[in-house]
Amino acid sequence: MEMSCKNDNRLQWLRTLTAAAVVFSFLFLNFAQGVYAEGEPSVSLTVSDKAVHSGAPLTLTAELSSPASGDISVAVAREKESFSINIPRGGTSGTLSVKAGQYKERSSETYSIASGEGYAAGDKSKVKVTVLPKPRLSFYAEYYTARPGSKLSVTMKCTNASEMTIPLPVTLRQSDGKILGTFEFNEKKSTNTYKYTFPENWEAPFSLSMYNEVTKKKATQIPVKVADLNRQKGIFSVDTKEKKIAISFDCGFANKYTQYILDTLDEYDIKCTFFVTGVFVSGFPDMLKEIHKRGHEIGNHTANHRSLPKLSDENVYKEVKSVNDAVYKKVGVTPKVMRPPYGSGNFNVHCITRMAGCEVIYWSDDSLDWDPECSAQEIIKRSTSKIKNGSIVLFHNSAPKTEQTLRIILDKYKEMGYKIVPVSDLIYHNYFTIDKMGVQRLKSGYKQISPSELMSDYAPVINVSGASEEGQPPVSLSLKADYSDKLQVLSNKDISKIQKDPTLMKVKYDCGDTIAAPVKEGDKIGTATFSYGSDVQFTAELTALSDVSVYEKPVEKPFIPSPSDTIQSDVSDRWQSDTLAYIFDGIIILCLAVISVILYLKNRKR
Repeated sequence: MEMSCKNDNRLQWLRTLTAAAVVFSFLFLNFAQGVYAEGEPSVSLTVSDKAVHSGAPLTLTAELSSPASGDISVAVAREKESFSINIPRGGTSGTLSVKAGQYKERSSETYSIASGEGYAAGDKSKVKVTVLPKPRLSFYAEYYTARPGSKLSVTMKCTNASEMTIPLPVTLRQSDGKILGTFEFNEKKSTNTYKYTFPENWEAPFSLSMYNEVTKKKATQIPVKVADLNRQKGIFSVDTKEKKIAISFDCGFANKYTQYILDTLDEYDIKCTFFVTGVFVSGFPDMLKEIHKRGHEIGNHTANHRSLPKLSDENVYKEVKSVNDAVYKKVGVTPKVMRPPYGSGNFNVHCITRMAGCEVIYWSDDSLDWDPECSAQEIIKRSTSKIKNGSIVLFHNSAPKTEQTLRIILDKYKEMGYKIVPVSDLIYHNYFTIDKMGVQRLKSGYKQISPSELMSDYAPVINVSGASEEGQPPVSLSLKADYSDKLQVLSNKDISKIQKDPTLMKVKYDCGDTIAAPVKEGDKIGTATFSYGSDVQFTAELTALSDVSVYEKPVEKPFIPSPSDTIQSDVSDRWQSDTLAYIFDGIIILCLAVISVILYLKNRKR
């Protein structure tokens, strides 16, 4: 007990000395700062660029002649604007990123600093920046025409290049963001040309854009009309293994039965595609919003319902593009499918339509519901008698016998077991060709396959926490996956690879990476999303294949030490604790002493 008291006294003395050293260090630091301060530091201003384009970013740097004694906010003025550059206590500089102002002929901007709290303006507190005009970039053509595998020569120009006293970097990019090349425009070079070999595996649509690297914004974009010989026709039907069809309604100039059609489709829980003209968009905006609100797809039926083959290339493009823009403005979506008025189109129309971002859709089954002379029985027969997987059926939103026929037709589709989907959910978006009859087919080497067939008997595994022995990782639980029935499009090569090694599919669990025990066989663990590449994705419901119990630590008898063991252990523990305390406190004192000397020397230099 005597040894314990001595140790306590020593420890108390040492801790008192430590506290005194801490107080002394802070008092010394404040005293040194007061004695050696030499007045407020002066501030100078520098800029990253002495000449910039209007709207381009530049960096302002404020530098102090000596470290700041406290947090400083340096005010910078530019004409009627003001900015603040923050410099923290002990710092000597701060930066701020700003954008150059608007260009005026032969204009410049002045950035200046006036004295403020905690700092004084130095000799270099003002800088001048020359502001150049925003570049006017464009392509020589309104659009380009190319074929897969062909070479495309693209010419770019800067119409105000003569005003560029510093080089203007510009990148040419594909529609997917890939950079094809970087070019410079200046007062001596107003044009640049890039020769591009068009990809063999092109997928519509395609565009090129110039990206202004000065302002970090897209300067201009140009569409490319790609004439793909494998897609000379539009889509009349789809070759698919799935038992599904698409029904569509053309909305031209009237709005007679649209509300009735929407209500009926809701009763049957069916979604379809409405092809709208520009006249319908502008004339019935509320109904357009209602179509979108009910979850139906909005397709493009051109601006004025004119026969497209009779128009110039430019007018065909405008007829399609203007509707895309109008629909986006009204409901925030851009149509991805276009139906030519009167079913009249040709290869050139198809290429231009794809350039505008739409696939061309015709129909395999015409109901003739628009014809007043066609009886209700004939409309029903024409809409149902030749239906097969991948059919696309044509209806109209203002047909005279809509109320007499629509429910009967939908009942017949249901009896035949067909699932009705929007056009975009029926067609393929990659790896396809269109034959001479307008049937969209998968390319050779690709096929549809069900997730169950693709993954075979693969059983995903997930970790179960609380089920392993103490100190060991969680155990793995095998799961049975009930895959979704949506068919996937893959190449034969990829199908073979995945079937040999299903772990190539990336799996994302929505039940977490681990779950807690206990788990019983047959328990529903959650769902998982399987993905491969950018196109293949399906879900599965996960069920446990085995039982997993919670690990329970065995009960041990408590150890009861003797009185002598307790005393000896207490003395030993206190001696070890006091020794560590001495070492720790000694290190603190040494560190504080070193810090005090460094601060003293640093302030003395000031």
